[in-house]
This record gives sequence, structure tokens and C-alpha cells, in this order.
Amino acid sequence: MLEPGNLFQRSSIPVSVPGPDGLNIPETSGRAFLACDGKAMVVVELNRLEEVAVAPTAGEPELIWCNSQEDRLYSAIGSPGVVSVNDSGKLMLHEEIEMEEGVRTVTPSIWDSRSCTTSSLRPTVRQSIMKGRA
Repeated sequence: MLEPGNLFQRSSIPVSVPGPDGLNIPETSGRAFLACDGKAMVVVELNRLEEVAVAPTAGEPELIWCNSQEDRLYSAIGSPGVVSVNDSGKLMLHEEIEMEEGVRTVTPSIWDSRSCTTSSLRPTVRQSIMKGRA
């Protein structure tokens, strides 16, 4: 936790999975979603400042994003090259979208919650990867 005025670290929340480095905090959920190098996603309840759930992933997730309208949690996993789609409540795996090896980060504008659904995500993510190669 950081002090808002000066960004000094005030406290930290221990998690059971090594390497938490991706973070998403939906505005109204009261939870923080972490992508961890230990091949898992972790959920922290912010009111209690404690870990409440862990879900394994297919590899080390690089990015994590929550679409609260669809109750979906998306994470980009560079190896084996998938976007994992989980239920944001129970963290159960909903779908893995096969991508190319090395998929790491997708800009949040692509994941616009007003228009993004799992079925529309697939071609949009593929297009953004192909544009990056041009």
C-alpha cells in the first residue's frame, strides 16, 4: 500500500504465490487481482487486506484485466501463448484463447468493457499482435 501524497510504501500484503507483478483493481469490486510469476492468479480482499483465492494458470501471466460486466478475468500468458479467461468470482477457467508464443501485453484500450466480449476478444487481440509485427 502506498501513501497517496508521496507514494511511499506504507504496508504490503503477503501472498502465497511468488512474483506478483501484474495488478488490476476494478473500481467497485473491493478486490485486487494479481498476476504472479508462480503460474497463478491471486485475489486479495482489500477491506481485510488478505489473500482470499488462488487460481493456477497455464504459465506465467504477464497482464491481468477484469471485465466486471461479464464477470471475466483475462490474463496474457507468453508461454504457451494463450489468453486465459476465468470467471472473476470463482476463478474457474472459462476458456483459453490460443495465441502465438510470446504474447505478453495487450493494451487496455483493446479490452474496452463497453464492447469487449470473449468472442470479440479473439480477433481484436490477433489484429493487435499482427499490427505489432508490421
